[in-house]
Amino acid sequence: MINEDKYINISFEILKYNVKVILNNNIPVWRKNKSGEYVVIPLENLEQFFGNNDNVDLILYITEEWESLIDTGSINARKEAIIRQNIWSVSGPEYYEQKRLDIKNMTPAERDKEFKSVIQSIQKIKTTDKVLNEDLLVNLIEAVSDAFVLTKASFEDNYSDDKKLSHEHIKSMAKNTTSLVHTIMGILKKNSPTGDFVNMLREKSSGSTIAHMDSVFFTFLTFCYFYNSQFAIGKITKLRGEYKKKYYRYYKKLIPDNPPESLEDVFNGGMQEIPLDKLLQFSIGAFLHDIGKIDNIDYFEGTGFQNKKIIMEHAPIGYNMILKTNEFDSEVPLLAALHHEYYNDESGYGISRFLFPESSRKYKSPQYCMTYDLADLKNGRALSYVPIKILEIIDVFEALTEKGRKYRDKEYSIEEAVELMKSDFINKKLKIDPLLFTIFLDYIDNHSVLNHKILVKSLML
Repeated sequence: MINEDKYINISFEILKYNVKVILNNNIPVWRKNKSGEYVVIPLENLEQFFGNNDNVDLILYITEEWESLIDTGSINARKEAIIRQNIWSVSGPEYYEQKRLDIKNMTPAERDKEFKSVIQSIQKIKTTDKVLNEDLLVNLIEAVSDAFVLTKASFEDNYSDDKKLSHEHIKSMAKNTTSLVHTIMGILKKNSPTGDFVNMLREKSSGSTIAHMDSVFFTFLTFCYFYNSQFAIGKITKLRGEYKKKYYRYYKKLIPDNPPESLEDVFNGGMQEIPLDKLLQFSIGAFLHDIGKIDNIDYFEGTGFQNKKIIMEHAPIGYNMILKTNEFDSEVPLLAALHHEYYNDESGYGISRFLFPESSRKYKSPQYCMTYDLADLKNGRALSYVPIKILEIIDVFEALTEKGRKYRDKEYSIEEAVELMKSDFINKKLKIDPLLFTIFLDYIDNHSVLNHKILVKSLML
């Protein structure tokens, strides 16, 4: 006997608005036939079913265990959202500019509820093939984009002197952000990126600032997992043996008075795996690294002359915005502040000199080029922090290769981008790290489809 109480009736419009959640989570949708029996609508026919205007007055059903995932807000608001979704591509600048306006008008409670719904939608994702395929990647990109706009709205209000938000709300949004990143880490750890993962990210990018942050976040996290895997296969041992011949010439420029003679002199403690308990904080930092940029989104996505001073402001703004929440470890705001330092090259932002002035440093001359210990960066013992140097490489690569970035003269292919990075960011001026770049080239070789497969080997230092 059918238990009528377990069925929840929902309108055609509400169901249409929630179609992505339904498809992503394989939620059964039911209707009643002429005999009054509940029959399920095949999910593969659902979008075609919605295309039939004869169905608009039909009452449909889900079972009660799925009710928490379905957004049942105002019908008029849902209709407007459906119209916008039909006009603008997901993650496109127009769509998210409108979404930002919608979220800015939400109450803190509504933002919190919306964020929890995003997290629930990705927690329900079930994968069986152990591969991060295109469909799964699109779902994750949409979730991250939505989550970022929600986070930004509340952190921006908290940063503004004109807005008064309770700390409980900011604490909840920070907790939501941590939960989102942790959930995606779990998915990416269990599902290996496909061989064309980098190509897929480029293909899904709209060229917007939000799309850039999506790409940086996913590339950062998958690269960190790849970086850790290199220790078990002997890559680091090989780099240690090649150091004097291939890498020493770069690092002696950084510390000419005390040139690093080995890998152990470049990295304080030698090259190490990134601890998984720290990777969460680093990944949150990658997720929020450009949070200070969205205030001026039209400027950053525009064309023509751009004032470097205005561009540089996004790093300290992002740093202070995250810091003011008082809810994250110190690594998170520092990744936002320092991902354009470039080993103190004149083209970098130089923010570390303000955050850690020479007068406050215990070491007046650096002893190491990089460190895994944040204290070494603050006291002047090391020039840079490993996760920041990783983020620099990925940020430059994504800025060069993403589609539709209006401020560039051209769109670079993957091959062109890594060639430019070697020539302009290592050989001409040492900005990004050579050893980490070598591992990044291996990552590119493993996670992208290249037109010239021998290119990566030719770019090795």
